[in-house]
Amino acid sequence: MIGTSPSTLKCYPRVRELLEKRVGLHHAYIRSQSRLDEDELIAKVKVMAEELVNLGQPVTRYAIGERVDVPPLVLSRYQRVEIVVKQSIERQQLLHEDELLTRVKIAVRQLEEDGLKHYPRVKSILGQYVKRGPLAKTL
Repeated sequence: MIGTSPSTLKCYPRVRELLEKRVGLHHAYIRSQSRLDEDELIAKVKVMAEELVNLGQPVTRYAIGERVDVPPLVLSRYQRVEIVVKQSIERQQLLHEDELLTRVKIAVRQLEEDGLKHYPRVKSILGQYVKRGPLAKTL
């Protein structure tokens, strides 16, 4: 059978069955390895995203990819990894929003304590900023 083409070998039912079984086992092995790699990558992405947050650095696909040594485009090919990346980015945005909200509340409290009602020009500027400024677009 040496020198026989693969298409000729497939004509033999027992050979075809053996080849199909072997190919099926190989594909199952590749899928299991891929799954392990994806699980490992998810764990790394979670750790690196947390590290970026702790360092006060922006959580982005690029920053995470750089830290796990995987290009951002490759990260996006793994659906579960992409979900973790998006969740990490959203989490940092929420943390940042919470920090900004706290700072705004402190500033408003400080203005009230300083007697904002006694400073009509300051009050007017704040009112205009909220009505027409960048905040108005997001409120």
